[in-house]
Amino acid sequence: MRPETLLDRYVLEAVDSAVAKRINGMTIGRIVGERSFYGRSFMLNEATLEPRPDSETLVAAVLEIVGEESLFDVPLRIIDVGTGTGCLLISLLAELPCATGVGSDLSERALDAAQANAVRHGVDSRAAFMTADGLAGLAGPFDILISNPPYIQRSDISGLDATVRCHDPLLALDGGIDGLDVYGKIGGQLGGVVPDGWVFLEIGAGMRADVCGVFDAALGSTDGWRVWQDINGIDRCVARKTRSSEVYE
Repeated sequence: MRPETLLDRYVLEAVDSAVAKRINGMTIGRIVGERSFYGRSFMLNEATLEPRPDSETLVAAVLEIVGEESLFDVPLRIIDVGTGTGCLLISLLAELPCATGVGSDLSERALDAAQANAVRHGVDSRAAFMTADGLAGLAGPFDILISNPPYIQRSDISGLDATVRCHDPLLALDGGIDGLDVYGKIGGQLGGVVPDGWVFLEIGAGMRADVCGVFDAALGSTDGWRVWQDINGIDRCVARKTRSSEVYE
């Protein structure tokens, strides 16, 4: 665009390095160290999953329910399990100025990125981050639980695209033999943390029945599931209330 510009050697070296990384399958987001999500830019590091447009489905789903139940001005408490960059929690806190939230993750390095992103987007006074496995050690009550957990079946990881397999952290991909490990951990501890609220879960293609089954068993009922599809028409987010009329009323 500016052919008259003379580039310093360090600039040329940086460009050559970036091109080589891209040729080897690294995404542009990884190369530049940040990725856009729900209209905001989030810093990445080696311990974070790179945010993708499919996950924006979950943010839109939460805001839809909040609107339906007239909760925009309510001081909601949100828990984000497996927060990574914090993109889900931070996006919601930015859209819901009365809400507060906690993001948990097994990786302290991921939590470093989440904290930095909370500061970047001006929600750090309403966000806290902690190391946790599922909901272990987390004290409720929370009004909303959100999670994009690892849900790739272990045997499928070797077949993933190189941009994912080689550059996203295994901890954020590996959902165990059936892809349901973390869903099971959340479901087993959900009642004590979100006793009367909503749970929103990102799911993989074809996982709707299995994921819903995990939570039906944990909550003792099968009622009230809502489903949202992503931009490709794939079931991507499921949600239900944690207090079931069949059981508690």
